[in-house]
Amino acid sequence: MMISIEQAIQRVRAAVEALPTENVDLDRALQRFLARNIVARWDLPTSTHAAMDGFAVRAADVAGSSTATPTTLAVVGRCVAGAGDDSPCVGPGQAVRITTGARVPPGADAVIRVEDTRTHERKVEFHVAVAVGHNVRHRGSDVVKGAPVLRAGTRIDAHAIGALAAFGHSQVEVHHRPLVAIASCGDELVPVQEARPDAVVDSNAHVLAAMARECGADVELLGIVGDDPLRMEEQLRRGVDRPHVLVTSAGASVGERDHTREVLEALGTRFIFSKVALKPGKPVSFGRCGNTWVFALPGNPGAAAMTFELLVRPALRALQGAAIPLRPEAIALLPHPVTKRSGLTHCVWMTARAGSGGLEIDELNAPSSGSPLSALGHNAIAALPRSADALAAGHAVPLWLTGPVAARRYPPVLGIVGLSNSGKTTLAAHLIGRLSRDLRVAAVKHGHRFDFDRKGKDTYRFAEAGAVAVAFASPGQRGLATRTSRPPELDEVLASLPDPLDIVFVEGYKQTPIPKIEVVGADGRSLTREGQLHDVRAIATRAAPFDLGIPCFSTDDLDGIEAWVRAYMAERQ
Repeated sequence: MMISIEQAIQRVRAAVEALPTENVDLDRALQRFLARNIVARWDLPTSTHAAMDGFAVRAADVAGSSTATPTTLAVVGRCVAGAGDDSPCVGPGQAVRITTGARVPPGADAVIRVEDTRTHERKVEFHVAVAVGHNVRHRGSDVVKGAPVLRAGTRIDAHAIGALAAFGHSQVEVHHRPLVAIASCGDELVPVQEARPDAVVDSNAHVLAAMARECGADVELLGIVGDDPLRMEEQLRRGVDRPHVLVTSAGASVGERDHTREVLEALGTRFIFSKVALKPGKPVSFGRCGNTWVFALPGNPGAAAMTFELLVRPALRALQGAAIPLRPEAIALLPHPVTKRSGLTHCVWMTARAGSGGLEIDELNAPSSGSPLSALGHNAIAALPRSADALAAGHAVPLWLTGPVAARRYPPVLGIVGLSNSGKTTLAAHLIGRLSRDLRVAAVKHGHRFDFDRKGKDTYRFAEAGAVAVAFASPGQRGLATRTSRPPELDEVLASLPDPLDIVFVEGYKQTPIPKIEVVGADGRSLTREGQLHDVRAIATRAAPFDLGIPCFSTDDLDGIEAWVRAYMAERQ
């Protein structure tokens, strides 16, 4: 009976249990999976200490200190990192020289860095005032004794190694690495050393071996297995005698020369499933032979890689005790309409990227399942639902993320700023009108109130009822209103704009450090000239032009301003 890919994944996860554990030296634990929880053996930091070199003081003694009015205290001792508890006490009017990591002496409640002081023999002059706790790291501020540090099932990375070392774990209990045997079936195959244009090269063995090693497994290559059932049985027996997992590719279907499943059954394999409603990879099978888990994958390179990723990879991670054996899941919107065969889940390697409304994916131009290039350069798998035969543009589809997602690249941003009634909105509208003839232009308006969502409207009622975000849509338009606990930063607003864009004009946010054009009104008053604006790259003025060492245009010179804006954009490409 054919089952869904979701059912297949569930059956693999339900069947496979973690291998026994072993203790390994800390320096051999990288990329292994923790077999038990790790808790803090002691407080970290273990004492209240200085965060930098300087002087330990009582904050009250330096209140009001500045360069103009320094405070002078007597130096009564020295504290260094690694010393015991025998530290001098800091009394009124006193200070103690201290090094980074040294315990803060009794009586002191702050540390002032060396750069803010001047020493005179046994006295020190302070040029800043500080609050209690300044440059002090308190005992247990990172973690207190007995608190969880690492959970069982965590894959140990370099930072986890550091945490384990900090608490004295010279050895770590981890699950055994699974041993994976890999066999490629088919008389037509030739090894990679004999590759030639008219040959069928055994690329599967090397791809699947690499994928297994990426999962943390050890690999044994069984080589090319021919189509003769007797010889197949002899060769595949090695794959179920000792390894924890046997992976075969090709011969898993019902063709005249497809004998892999029948040979595996003759060896004693009991299959848990033998067909999955999946494209590519429908004939994939999963079972158990003695103590070995068996995966019979299709022979087409694209199908073999896909079924390994979806089914074998979770099994290998589960064998190692991974807390989360599956890839991270996400949702993305289809960029265009798609037609497909209903009854099968179509899984397609894709490139996902961060967009304004979440993840976006590229065009669904899937290579043939026979192509060894189907996964090349991609970082996600899109799963087109089994029940559908047509999906509209904008349909949400689930993704498995197989690699990092690139951050969104913002277009050039240019502020249009100035005093009230200077004409900045008019100039912005003129520029948008001119540039939008051949470019995708967006605008951000930063106002003092947000009044489009008026009382009595449905969106207002939803927000009033407690919704933190309200989306709205009409033919040809959509928007999103989100409540915030503070004024939104420009970066947050830019992240909500659609992709792709060529330029964004921002009216407002005049103190945000972005390149700007200042618009000067008829009165000639310029915030740039008065030193109240920064990052201004050009002036557009309704008064007489003036020289600040940057381009200055009349607001009527729209051709000149447009040419300058286009040159500004070209510099940022």
